[in-house]
Amino acid sequence: MADDDLKLDLTGKKKKSKKPIVLDDETPKTDENVAPTPTIDSEELVLGPKKKKKAPKVAVVDEERHPEEASEVIVDAGLSNLIDSKNAWPDYTYEQLLELVFGIMRERNPELTAGEKKKFVMKPPQVARAGSKKTAFANFAEICRLLKRQPKHVLQFLLAELGTTGSIDGNSCLIVKGRFQQKHIESVLRKYIKEYVTCHTCRSSETELTKDTRLFFLECKTCGSRCSVTAIKSGFTAMVGKRAALRRAAEATAGLINTSSGEKFGMKFIKNLLIDEMERLKISDWNSLEGLKKQVCSNCGRKRMYFCYNCKVYMPDVEKLVPRLELPVQIDIIKHPHEKNSKSTALHCLLLAPSSTTLYESSNAPDYNFPNYEKENTVLVVYSEGALSVDEFIEKRGPIGRFVFLDSTWFQIGGLKLLPQLQHLPIVTLRSYKTKYWRPQRGLTDYHLATIEAIYYALRETFDTSSTTKYDGCFDNLLFWFFFFRSKVDKELLKGEG
Repeated sequence: MADDDLKLDLTGKKKKSKKPIVLDDETPKTDENVAPTPTIDSEELVLGPKKKKKAPKVAVVDEERHPEEASEVIVDAGLSNLIDSKNAWPDYTYEQLLELVFGIMRERNPELTAGEKKKFVMKPPQVARAGSKKTAFANFAEICRLLKRQPKHVLQFLLAELGTTGSIDGNSCLIVKGRFQQKHIESVLRKYIKEYVTCHTCRSSETELTKDTRLFFLECKTCGSRCSVTAIKSGFTAMVGKRAALRRAAEATAGLINTSSGEKFGMKFIKNLLIDEMERLKISDWNSLEGLKKQVCSNCGRKRMYFCYNCKVYMPDVEKLVPRLELPVQIDIIKHPHEKNSKSTALHCLLLAPSSTTLYESSNAPDYNFPNYEKENTVLVVYSEGALSVDEFIEKRGPIGRFVFLDSTWFQIGGLKLLPQLQHLPIVTLRSYKTKYWRPQRGLTDYHLATIEAIYYALRETFDTSSTTKYDGCFDNLLFWFFFFRSKVDKELLKGEG
């Protein structure tokens, strides 16, 4: 009885049905991204991986290009996130991409205006005829105000470039002597703006012109740079009219312009172009040298009268009869190997200023590429297109400490300029001067100087630029031997000069 009670009664309960078997022809459709379920021949339950859920779609809005449209991009799809799922990727050019980038920068940073610089616009000058021989510049004061420059400074530049004189009347109108057209005034104003108004670094017109120790500096309020500018040269340096023709003719005959303009204009314009200062030199008297006889040089044994040009020394008792100079700068002279000592005037500088002068043969020239020469502002004096003048170099770089000159004929000077020791030296050029040398080279004009003349004029230009006192003739005795030997030349030969 007890055993009957312990038995389970399974009657009246449903029998569990088996799950259907998945057959090949009855495979349910699944997503393409889900791996297919392997086929099973036996009647077993399918225990493969469950079907993956589709990844949620997130709408990405391109706020810059299409703010109202949203493109559907699949998340976690790698590089496909960058591509519009509906539209094709546009083929941008490099310029279009730059324009988009700068557009975004300008929108988010209004202070950045590098791509939209304001151009400096200047009013044209109002020029009218005043009488028969004068020109009126009506809006001169207004242009000075727009340039933010002193009328005195602008006036000085205008008169120097136009090569004339003028003054400002009671109505702030500039009256200049001569007949000038509007294009002439505009050309001069452009040069003034380029040199004294526009920043040399960022080309901004927001600048200020200041003066410090006789030098003018251009300070930019935009980029903060500060650079020196050239001083306005006094005198007539006209670029228009007859004065320009005279200037071109003088430069052509001096070898400054390789044209035949010297032949075209002739010497009638040039003879009185430059002031001959040689007649006013303060040179020591040489009467004590008259009557001397030749003596034997103690070094080489040759007979010489005043000095031995081979040994570069004075004859006995001659040195006390001639002047001796101390120069403010050092003079280095590089001599061409084919230059004759008896004809070289460079020796005059060595004899008259021995403590300031050094004479080198071209084979023994020092290497001027070393930094110590750069520190003392060493310059090479020779003509070169685009070279600075002596005063321009001093205003930009400071006082010159050493001059280097080349002693040769004018046809040999090209070979000396190619010396590797000179390649890194800054070059300066002299103004045009008329030579007094009695041995002119065939085919050259009177504006090709001798070596001692070039040394003298370089020192004069240095003194005039650096000193505040009037020149007192302190360098004139450099030409002592030069004019002494010139006095010995036949006067009939000197009559044909010029």
